[in-house]
Amino acid sequence: MNENHYLEVFKLLLDFIESNKWALIILTFLVFSRNHIGPFMQRMTRFAMSWKAGSGGLEVSADPAGNRADNETHTALEGYQEPSAENIESRDSNSEENRLQQSPPAPNKHWLSEVIDKLKEGREEEAERAFHAGKTKSSDRTTHSMEEAIYQHARFVHGNRSDAKQILIGRSNSAASGEEKFNYLIWLDKLYQRISAFNDSENLWVEFINSSEDTTLIDKASIKLSEVYRETGNLQKAKKVLFERILGRGYEDCPAIYEEIARLCVIEKDHECAATSFEISLASNEDNKELLFSAAYQQSESNIQILSFLNYQTLLRLDPNNSSALNNIAISEGDLGLPGKKYEKFVRAEEEGSTLATANIAQLMINVGMFDEAERKLRWAMAQENAHENVGEVYSKLEKEREREREKAEKLSQFGRKKRGEFRKYGNHRLGFEDNENAFLNITKGPNNEAVETKVDEGIINSKWLERAPGVLDSEEEYEVTVTGKIIGRSAKVIYNKKRKGTFHGLSLGNKESFSAFSYVDSASGEWIIFSLDSEKDKEIILT
Repeated sequence: MNENHYLEVFKLLLDFIESNKWALIILTFLVFSRNHIGPFMQRMTRFAMSWKAGSGGLEVSADPAGNRADNETHTALEGYQEPSAENIESRDSNSEENRLQQSPPAPNKHWLSEVIDKLKEGREEEAERAFHAGKTKSSDRTTHSMEEAIYQHARFVHGNRSDAKQILIGRSNSAASGEEKFNYLIWLDKLYQRISAFNDSENLWVEFINSSEDTTLIDKASIKLSEVYRETGNLQKAKKVLFERILGRGYEDCPAIYEEIARLCVIEKDHECAATSFEISLASNEDNKELLFSAAYQQSESNIQILSFLNYQTLLRLDPNNSSALNNIAISEGDLGLPGKKYEKFVRAEEEGSTLATANIAQLMINVGMFDEAERKLRWAMAQENAHENVGEVYSKLEKEREREREKAEKLSQFGRKKRGEFRKYGNHRLGFEDNENAFLNITKGPNNEAVETKVDEGIINSKWLERAPGVLDSEEEYEVTVTGKIIGRSAKVIYNKKRKGTFHGLSLGNKESFSAFSYVDSASGEWIIFSLDSEKDKEIILT
């Protein structure tokens, strides 16, 4: 039995259950009542989410990554599923559902669990007899040292036996090998951290590192020391310890160090550092699903899409039905110019139960105006158990997008009604009059009484004038305005250009403004009316 097995089984048994016993009692009640209470609470939660989203209470999430519109952003919440703390790492303690679907089955109950149960029940003598009976089953000293360390830690935690600390110290001092000593120190460290004696934790690992000659054990101890610094919020010290261990060494020699560096980088939101470190740690463990997911996620956050894509591909070969990986590789495929595969993976992820993928599909539908289809998708997703939070957020965006289009349509209608009369007059002067160049040649004043110079050559009109506008530091700037077009009747469809006059080192200073417009010389007033039908450039200029 290795160290990781112990850590997984007993850390949860000793620490979590003790500190959360009332929560577990309540949870047990809820489990037994689930058939009645669970569905009711879920329906109420979904109703609240739907109402809040519809009222604009939720911040609208970004669209899924891919060919993103200008207003789209790439976020973990919407685009990517962040792995949970149990499985890989969590950048956000309030993040989302468990991400990987391949967690290993719980191991059979170890005999030490029964010993710990007896300690919890206050049956210390029975616990001691059970412990001594159990440990004789193995002749391996390293295993014995781990079992002894766990037992003494449990005595301290559940039996309130202060002598357990001294026993652990004594055992570590008399250990026959570095590995035995390391096993005792792991649990002595846990004991110190439990009573917030972080200085003692730091000292025991520093002393071990300085006294050991075993590179592997020094690496492990350095990771433990880094964890101590991390627990106390000193991330720089935590990283320094690890970086000192990789200097001058090939990356294949210390993958665990790189993995721990990556986790620190995740905490600091240094995605490129995390992406690089996870990738290096994969070199010695290319089939590790958790590392594959972490590397791919961080690489996508760092816009290293080709490696993200590759690692998600590898993960899906190992676990073809992983809905999180299917959803996330869809986004990488979109970024790499594979929109068909992007949609296909979203659909597969949805088929595997990912309501986040449903939200992403709905977002694609919203992008192309398929509002009713998107709503049906989102309402279905909200009716599912444990619907992803982005379902409500995308529903909120759907409602806002509908409202935005409704408002825009109303403004366009108002603009069209306003311009309809002008266009009819333009049509009348275009079709109801013979070509009349003189009507345009009679125009002499610009919109602000500027002198207008007009020329007509074979029915092509070219008018120009100078306008002045405030410049920098109370100066004035001159702009040259030109209007050119073909005369038909008393009308002309023209191009309006306004640019700053002069050059800079021989280069034109460029156009200030340019648009196409309709125009006519009013037969009643003699005014030249120039107007645009572009709702974004609602321009009307009158010359006399």
